[in-house]
Amino acid sequence: MRTFGQYAGKLRRAASEFTRQFEEAMHEAELDEVRKAMADMRDTAASLDLGAAIDQPVMQPKPAADAAPAPATEI
Repeated sequence: MRTFGQYAGKLRRAASEFTRQFEEAMHEAELDEVRKAMADMRDTAASLDLGAAIDQPVMQPKPAADAAPAPATEI
């Protein structure tokens, strides 16, 4: 029984070490994804005009000068 207990302990330690290494690899992969996302964000931010006025709408289209207003409909 003692020998069996020793082997069971070794097996548990080996399983624990494998689990730790697996979790460490997953953590590294997640860090790589975060680093890539941050680099993409940095690249995107570099193309933005940070000196633009902040009181102006960013993506609102300007209405055409010759366009007639849309008729109002009642429900």
